[in-house]
Order: sequence, then C-alpha cells, then structure tokens
Amino acid sequence: MKIGLFTDTYHPSTNGVVYVVDSTRKWLEKMGHEVYIYCPAESFLRSPKSLRQARLDSHVIRIPSVRSVGPDAPRTSLFMPPAILRKIKKQNLDIIHFFTPSVVGMVAVYAAKKTGAKLVAQHCTDIYQYLDYYPIMKPAVVFASFLIPMAAQMNRRQLKQLAKLYIPKRRPPEIWSKRMISLLMSIAYSSCDAVIAVSRKSQNQLRGFTRGAKINFKMIPTGVDPIAVPSDRKVAAFRHKHGIADDEQVVLYVGRLGTEKNIDMLIPTYERVLAKKPKTKFLFVGDNEYRAEFEAKIAKSKVAERAIFTGHLPHGKLGVAYAAGDVFVFPSITDTQGLVLHEAALAGLPIVLIDGDVTEVVKFNYNGYIVRNSPADFAWRVLKILIYKSMQKRFSENSVKLASEFSEQKQVSKLVELYTEILKK
Repeated sequence: MKIGLFTDTYHPSTNGVVYVVDSTRKWLEKMGHEVYIYCPAESFLRSPKSLRQARLDSHVIRIPSVRSVGPDAPRTSLFMPPAILRKIKKQNLDIIHFFTPSVVGMVAVYAAKKTGAKLVAQHCTDIYQYLDYYPIMKPAVVFASFLIPMAAQMNRRQLKQLAKLYIPKRRPPEIWSKRMISLLMSIAYSSCDAVIAVSRKSQNQLRGFTRGAKINFKMIPTGVDPIAVPSDRKVAAFRHKHGIADDEQVVLYVGRLGTEKNIDMLIPTYERVLAKKPKTKFLFVGDNEYRAEFEAKIAKSKVAERAIFTGHLPHGKLGVAYAAGDVFVFPSITDTQGLVLHEAALAGLPIVLIDGDVTEVVKFNYNGYIVRNSPADFAWRVLKILIYKSMQKRFSENSVKLASEFSEQKQVSKLVELYTEILKK
C-alpha cells in the first residue's frame, strides 16, 4: 500500500503525536508499505545534521508554514491545495491518514476527496482542554473553519450549523472556539472511512463530537516498545549525578512541564509524601516554557530540597531515569493517551494516575492506582507503594505483563488490518 501520514506537528518538535507518526511510519515500512509524511515546513531546524536529514528524506513533504505568536507556539501550515495536490496525485496514495484536525488535517480531507484515496483519522489530542491552556491555538481554529467547506463534503445541516457560528453574537471566544472545534471535527470525521480512537477517553470524546453521524470507529491504542535497559553502573552514575543516595526512594514524573499536565497539584501531594517518608526524592524529567515558573513554586514549598529537575532527556536515554524510579506519577487530565505510561510500565514501575481512561496498561490495585484529582488521595496511594515493598514488587511485575501486550509492531499490524478492510469496501 501507499500511505500518506498527515500531521500539523513534526520534527524538530518533540511530543506524543510526533512519536506516534514516527512509530507508525517505521513499522509500516518494515511491513513493506510505502509511506509519505506531510507536515509543516520549519524555517530553522535544530542542527545542521537534522537539516541534512530533512533534505535527504524525500518521503517527508513540508508544507509552507508561518509561526504563531508565543514562546512555545506551533507553526501553522498554509493551505495550498493545487501545489500540494499535484504532489499527492503523483504518489497515487491508497490511504490518507491524518493525526491532527487543523490545517494539515484539512489538506488530508481535501486530498482524499480529490484523489479517491481512503481517509482515516486518528484522534490524538484533547483540543478542548488545550484551548483552555493555550489560547494561541484559537487563530488556527478560525483558519480551519474557513477551510472546511472547501476541504470536506458538507450536507445542508452542517452548512447551516457553520453559518450560524459566523453570525455575530455575544458569546465568549472560548465558547465560540469550542463549538467550532466540535463542528469541524464532526464534519472532518464524518468524511472518513474510519476514525481511530487511541483510548477509551479518546473514544468517548469522538462520540460526543460526532453525535448523529455514521462513523466507523476503531479503538487502537498506540504501541510502545521498551526503552533499552541501562546497566547498573549507568543507573548508579545517574543517581550520583543528581544527588540520590542509595537509601532514598524516587517518585518519577516524565513529560512536558506545562500547566495543562496538572503538575501544580504534585506540590501539595509531595509535601504529604515527604511528611511520612522524608527519605524520598522527586524527579522531574522534561522541559517547557512553564518550567521556570514551576521550579519557582517548588522552591517556595516544603519539597524544595528534595526536588530534582533534569530538563529534557533524549528518548533513547530515558531508560536510566525510569530505572532510577520507584513509582511513576501521571497527574494529567488533558491527555487522550499516555505513552509515558506504557514506557514506565515496560520499565517495571508501579503507576499512580488520575485519568484511568487514557490507558490500558494501568489497572487498579494490580499494577498501580487510579485516584481522584486530590493531593491527599494521590499522596496516600504513592505512600502505600513506597512503604510496602512486596506490593511494589508485585505491581512492578504486573506492569511489564500488561504493557507487553501493546507492542509497536502488534498495534501497527492492527492498523494495517483496518486499512485492508476499508480498501476492500
């Protein structure tokens, strides 16, 4: 098969969608399929090496884009149907698969309509929640709202709903943006031959967006393979570098240090943990523009002397951080799936999280706990794992068992089955 993967975020950005796109491409190519990636062009790549790689990789097609305003704002692609469509037609794609319902997603919908390729969407992001934390996304919503009538085939009811949203009314911009997103996603997804949910949360959101539309839903969680296990010497060196003594336990967080990840609630949580287990260190692996503000809050708290910030670690080097941890925490309530949860489980870590619908690799009292969004409840469950060694060992073994069922190859094979099914239809 010839497959086009369309995404509004790609290298040099580092996030969950980029990981999913790369993993999907890698395994599709290993299975003998030809894969092209359509993504925003970058004015500046991070290094000469990445620039050379971008030029040499003829299967990554960059769409001209502009940078939005803001320190961590994504690039917004320009909708250029004729030029992009000529390239897509040359590739004679069987499947067009998009991961983001923004401008590049609209290009995917338009290209499928014009070429007859089968169209697949993958719901990866809780855009409602991200709008609350990143208002800079609103211009992209407005832009996409003007593109959807051109990109998709709309029925009379959808056209009427879209027209109503353009009639000036006294409503907060946030309400308008969310209503527009709901309508855009309903229109885009109803144009698809299949829509992939990556978790139970993702599936529930999709059903909410697309009420009344006949859509072929499939739940296929993203597969994750284990990160290379580091040697004992490397783990000891990592602990020594960050001042973690042999008799100290580590509570680990890996991910973006952004407000949307609900990390502020970890401060009162950790203060409660420290009151009962003073020989505990709190390790934060990740970076973001919010990091400086978050560190300042930590510095004013009771855990100031016990918190460690490593900054961003390359994905291949995360194994040493997971190996140094005793329990993994995931406070986010905005994610639609948690790839770091798979990584932590494969590394044998017990897990405490708030939103259990984002993953299939955590089961209550089997390899971790699903808790309320409450520092007291969160701290109590973390403490149970730290205090009871037999529980920690049992949870660790169960984490590996659960996560091993969702390898990258196995999950991409399910994706290929879906492609084959819709092509037959």
